Amino acid sequence: MAYSIEEARFHVRSLGQNLKKDGLMIRTWGNVSVRVSEDSFVISPSGRDFAGLTSDEIVKVNIKDGSYESGKVPSSEYLLHLITYKVHPEAQCVIHTHQPVATAISVLGIDFEDIKQYIPEGMTRDVNILGSKIPTIQYEMAGSKEAMKAVGKAWKKNPYSAALLMRNHGALVWGEEVRETYYTVKMLEKMSRWIYCSIIDIEEDELDFDMMFDAKYREKLRWAPSLKEMQSRCSFISRSPFLKRFSNLGLDLEAYLDDMAQIAGPRVKNVVKQIGQVQLARELMNSDSVMLKGKGAICTGPDEEEARFLCQVLEKAAMAAYLAKKQGAAMPIPEKISERIRKHYVEIYSKRRK
Repeated sequence: MAYSIEEARFHVRSLGQNLKKDGLMIRTWGNVSVRVSEDSFVISPSGRDFAGLTSDEIVKVNIKDGSYESGKVPSSEYLLHLITYKVHPEAQCVIHTHQPVATAISVLGIDFEDIKQYIPEGMTRDVNILGSKIPTIQYEMAGSKEAMKAVGKAWKKNPYSAALLMRNHGALVWGEEVRETYYTVKMLEKMSRWIYCSIIDIEEDELDFDMMFDAKYREKLRWAPSLKEMQSRCSFISRSPFLKRFSNLGLDLEAYLDDMAQIAGPRVKNVVKQIGQVQLARELMNSDSVMLKGKGAICTGPDEEEARFLCQVLEKAAMAAYLAKKQGAAMPIPEKISERIRKHYVEIYSKRRK
């Protein structure tokens, strides 16, 4: 049975806030919907953080024709939810995230068949909710009709899968009940950790969220008085695990994830030689971030929030890129597409978010 519209709007807000606390959503990257009738669902709006979201802002969408309430703008990815409800009429909740490890393994572009092979002994019952397979769709521009069609095709081909990966982008999960869907998102991340660790042979505690995103792994950078332009910006040196691990390869960090393309562009330069502050400042005049071999990355922003956000995105991007390099087959998002993603974010989405 579908939820009342009041219950549904409450669940959209509550789920989004809980997923942020769990580290499975950051900023406005992710969306939640709940069915309210056979023909409609409500979804989080475009460009709004769940922290300050009100019930009135949550948008009702018609499943049959995709129309929505006048004067409101649904998540730009509402079509992913719409097609999921169409293919799965039993679905009562749909969640789309850019959760760290599931998004990282998506870059391989493969279906994860027989996922039980990755599961530690004694954990099988907990992951049954995912089904036996996690399919992956190939990269399509976020919010596009092509992405919607690819998702619909994947659900039809894998009717018993409760989660799928969107290559270079994120994950999509559905469930017959709100709590079940929330649990499936968390279980997908746990499963993804086991897969990631199995592929590159590391211990699971090396994928600890606190290690990846906690502020104690960053220090503010102090600029010389002569570098006034840099002093007006907030700068962090991020020493989070995968930024250090990837920077040590001596390679530029390419955009394997489209959220990195959005906020940092197609490539972050890796400075492999020792340089002084003046030269470092020059490098940062054309980019908000640079990597320092073996040390991590410098992330800058107009304020502390933006600089920290960049640190988080680059850590996830480095995790994905490290996996891709170890596998050797996965390719980054083509540079022209990354540039287009960056342009759209700067000119449209980031302004809407403000």
